[in-house]
Amino acid sequence: MMPLTLEWIEKIFWKSFKDFSTKNLDSNSAIQVKESLEIPLHWRMSRVEARYFIDVYQKDTTMSLTLLELAMLDYNLVQSVHQQEVKELARMGLTKFVCILTAIDDVYDVYGSLDELECFTDAVNRWEMKAMENLPE
Repeated sequence: MMPLTLEWIEKIFWKSFKDFSTKNLDSNSAIQVKESLEIPLHWRMSRVEARYFIDVYQKDTTMSLTLLELAMLDYNLVQSVHQQEVKELARMGLTKFVCILTAIDDVYDVYGSLDELECFTDAVNRWEMKAMENLPE
């Protein structure tokens, strides 16, 4: 007798499900059930799942065109909001980079002798906090 392990139970379950779904469900329903069983609901993000369900709903013979268009409009609206947020984050990152670059450029232009600037360049290239100990005050 084979011991009851999770792997064995899962193997038997998927075999039984495959047999059941090919006999009792249409292909669209079988795909939806399989997707639902593979990833638990609490692991899913509803807005990401929307794209999947739009594709599934398009294949449904009883779909409502108005409902499908509404779902697509909602999905596109959410996508545009996310794109705007990504643009803002990229702009903030670029701003921080330019500020740091300007500060470093000012250090090279205004402060320090050649020896001090070589130490500073070495510290920046090594990118370690210990390298700051060698810099002059």
